[in-house]
Amino acid sequence: CWSFIILKSFKLVTLSIFLFGGRHVFSDKRYGTVIFETIGGQSKCPHEDGTLAIQDPSIEFASFPPQNVMYNEDIVFQMKLANVGVRASGFRVSTNQALNTDGLAIEFNGGPLIDAIKYDTIEVNQEIIATFTISRGPLLYRYKPLDFQLYGVCSRKIEVTSVDLWNVMDENTGERYLQFLQPCPRVEWAGAIRRQHGFLVNTKTTVPDKVLVTVHNPNFSERSFAENLVTTPNCTDCRLEDVKMYYRELGAIQWKTALTDTGEKLDFANPSVADETPYGYASLHWGVGGLKDAYYEVMVTSQCDDPGTPDDFNSISTNVLMGVIDMTPPKQFGSALPLSEYILIGEPIVITFTEPIHCEKPYTFDLNVKVDGVEQTFSRDWNLLIVCEDRRLEFTIDPTFVDATQLLGKTFSVVVGTDYDVPVDMRGELTDKNGNVLKPNIEFSKEFANLDLSDATATFTLTIGAECSESTTDAMLNLIKSRLRNELNYAVDPDRISVSSASCINGNSITATAFITPPSQNRRRELSLTTPEHNSLLAFYIIRDSVRAQYNDNDGNTYAPVFGGLKIKPGQNDVRRLDKEDQIQRERENESPRMYYEEKEPKSSLYSDSTTNMHSFTKEIQTKDKGGIQESTLEVAESVVKDKTKCYTQNIEDLKRAMIAEHDEVKRIMIAERNESTQLRYIVTFLIGMIAGGAFVANRQR
Repeated sequence: CWSFIILKSFKLVTLSIFLFGGRHVFSDKRYGTVIFETIGGQSKCPHEDGTLAIQDPSIEFASFPPQNVMYNEDIVFQMKLANVGVRASGFRVSTNQALNTDGLAIEFNGGPLIDAIKYDTIEVNQEIIATFTISRGPLLYRYKPLDFQLYGVCSRKIEVTSVDLWNVMDENTGERYLQFLQPCPRVEWAGAIRRQHGFLVNTKTTVPDKVLVTVHNPNFSERSFAENLVTTPNCTDCRLEDVKMYYRELGAIQWKTALTDTGEKLDFANPSVADETPYGYASLHWGVGGLKDAYYEVMVTSQCDDPGTPDDFNSISTNVLMGVIDMTPPKQFGSALPLSEYILIGEPIVITFTEPIHCEKPYTFDLNVKVDGVEQTFSRDWNLLIVCEDRRLEFTIDPTFVDATQLLGKTFSVVVGTDYDVPVDMRGELTDKNGNVLKPNIEFSKEFANLDLSDATATFTLTIGAECSESTTDAMLNLIKSRLRNELNYAVDPDRISVSSASCINGNSITATAFITPPSQNRRRELSLTTPEHNSLLAFYIIRDSVRAQYNDNDGNTYAPVFGGLKIKPGQNDVRRLDKEDQIQRERENESPRMYYEEKEPKSSLYSDSTTNMHSFTKEIQTKDKGGIQESTLEVAESVVKDKTKCYTQNIEDLKRAMIAEHDEVKRIMIAERNESTQLRYIVTFLIGMIAGGAFVANRQR
């Protein structure tokens, strides 16, 4: 320090007077030291009055932050630091952390400003741009200004230049603050409505006229909703007006304010209505007794006052959840289809409901079919094929592995819904999509048609394991046919077997539809006089049992043939008889003509009644067309259709095209059979001739 050098001796004092321009020298009365008056020169640590400052810190704002700073952003100041002294000097930067009691996070040039930061040298008139960053503390949004200091490097903190950091000034009081924009307090779903991602009110709901709604205040450690209200005394940054729930019917535009079960607005910030727990949870009952059955959207919104900010900043909402109020259980729509009292073996029965039902597998409803004289009850767990889709429940007894001959002519009863004969924990329920239970059960009775099996055709599907491709359809058909014929063991005439609609599955299995025609439809050949003439149903069982004997189920053979979809097509006489009985039944019950459900399977299914009638028409066409085509196929088809117009409501043109195709297919099969029969006849004749010739030669030799 210059003072220290000056005071060592009078000789130096003389030099000091020269340097500092001293005019007067005095002696300190207490310590005896020299005291002089400075009138010029340079000094620092400290700077002496009347001399030039060697180090002189200067602070200016290079840029000033905006007034509106979001709560999750930083207030950023850019400061211009300079040395306006006469020599280069070192400086320090700091702030008074003792006054930062509200937890502002302060950074200087990207690093935390905890202790003073030193600049070793700042040249004369050198300017340094420094960035001063302030982040919001954990609780508040408004803070007192911070004191930013720049001072020289001395043994003591002297020669300090400081500025206050602030971004908002109160127009009324002139007070300055560091202030962040305060958002509306957040609100979140909680409780059951959050866990279930919505709500459900149905006939099983214990209290169906109200729904418990729970929300959570994620900032509960700072303030409760009630403490954040704008009406809270002595709270300068409280903006909250309410925390209400809103709802609207799905598809509507306008939101409505939800009301409690006592008629008050559902406001979770209203201390007279809601009681927020110390953990920030608040629950209220939403009164839904006056709302109609519908799907609804709900949300909770915290609304704040407007400090001149955009509307989106003045409110915050939860995500929108969907719920449903459904107090209407499902009911049966119309009668079970088909309306006929008589059901064919394998024919599906369809029940339609007033609304979509719960169809996810495994099925949760009970469906039992009890056949007179049959001990076992058919159910969804035993030999019932069930298809459940939307509003339709479709089922049939699977005759593939049941002796269908025991069912013919038998009355059966159907119960759909809940089986009350089993323990409570084993009972099923038929419900709609929203859990409303069908009550009472659906119950009805019908009768399996008593068919003449000697004139009936059996059809079924067969799947075998074999390499295949979609381009080898003919080869696949021949393979299936040969497999079936190999299983007959001469018990059934092989010519009664036909195969169609083969398809390749995954390149390693073939599925096809097979037909076994009645024996009466085949022309007897000489070679088949000793062949047993089993009906088509028994023929199927012979094939099935033969396959079972070869591929034991216990072996788990992946490539064992799989049978399914057995159906029995009645002969022409049974078709006419059943049509007559259907007509009498309709007249008795004053019902409309028998209408059939839309087929889910291809239209070539043998068991839709419309297809059965089409086969009947084809028989008449064949009858008129015997001995060759006397008139065009179109004319024959048209004449038959006109005769049947009064009984069937299908479109004539569609039926004509279908019958023409059916007729042409039948003729093709008949021609093929005729050619095959002729060839076999020649072979048989040749063999008989050879046998007779051999016998004649043998006799001559004797």
